[in-house]
Amino acid sequence: MEEAGEAYRSNSYRAYVLNEENEHVRTDKQLGYFSEPVREKHREYVDGSLLV
Repeated sequence: MEEAGEAYRSNSYRAYVLNEENEHVRTDKQLGYFSEPVREKHREYVDGSLLV
């Protein structure tokens, strides 16, 4: 079963978390706020399990 963000082909979640190319989304600035592993930390933040 797919998680809510992954279920939609046309959203930025897939570009940020799954590293799928999306010509309308630039991920560098937002992902720059997270430490390694960047995409995993971003996913935790979006899913609400990362406390900042």
